[in-house]
Amino acid sequence: MNYYLLMGIQTRNGLPTEEIDDEIVRRKYEKVYQANKQVLNRLQEQGNNPASMEKAKEFLQQLKEAYLQIATEKAREEYELPYLKERVVKTQIGRLIEKTGGNPLGSIEIKERNKGNRAAEVRKESNYLEYTPEYEDEQVKLLGIEKIKFLNGNEYEDSIQSYTIFIKEKEDNLSLGYDFYSAIDLNQMPKQVYRIALYQAIRKGMIEKQNYIGTIEKDSNGQYFELRDNGGQDAANRREFQKYEERRKIATQNQEQEGVR
Repeated sequence: MNYYLLMGIQTRNGLPTEEIDDEIVRRKYEKVYQANKQVLNRLQEQGNNPASMEKAKEFLQQLKEAYLQIATEKAREEYELPYLKERVVKTQIGRLIEKTGGNPLGSIEIKERNKGNRAAEVRKESNYLEYTPEYEDEQVKLLGIEKIKFLNGNEYEDSIQSYTIFIKEKEDNLSLGYDFYSAIDLNQMPKQVYRIALYQAIRKGMIEKQNYIGTIEKDSNGQYFELRDNGGQDAANRREFQKYEERRKIATQNQEQEGVR
């Protein structure tokens, strides 16, 4: 959800296209809030459309929450950080593809399988060491965050891995990293054409807001493509939800402990 768009502030890649400050944000919020408050008032007066009234109430609540997130300069800086990071990394991925010998604007073919599959029994592999170096060359460092296993379509046990890729801009200075799920064939990483295909898949995934990158395969003509498995995508989504619940539980426990003090 883009908080700026909720208030009628135009954006590009998630960031405002115009210069804004606290007062501009406040005025935009007040304008949209009052307009939608009037809509809710009319619905309440008519009293014949409870579903629309509920949606109007939910929108006003979302609007309040959004305003709290971007009301001040400090809050906006924190809110915009992921968008800024994504913009930088997307640009760096394009440069990386070019440096590796590929077309930075080229697009990899996507094929899908097991479209109806869902992941079951998603679990983290406890014996895998977080941030394990999996691959490194003069341009990138690939770290494994964690391995997860799951039942794919209730037919067999499958696995994917959570990675972060760091792009080296100058010597050993690592730039911002990008996290994603995939099943990378590390034995293929020394091959230039495989790396180009993987980087193109990562870039395409970023554009599509995907947290899952399919496996890089080669067809009968020797062309690399990205094979996306619905079970793998579902497993990635479920694992992200598990981690969210874990963080929420820890935060709740910390709040309860502080309350006891």
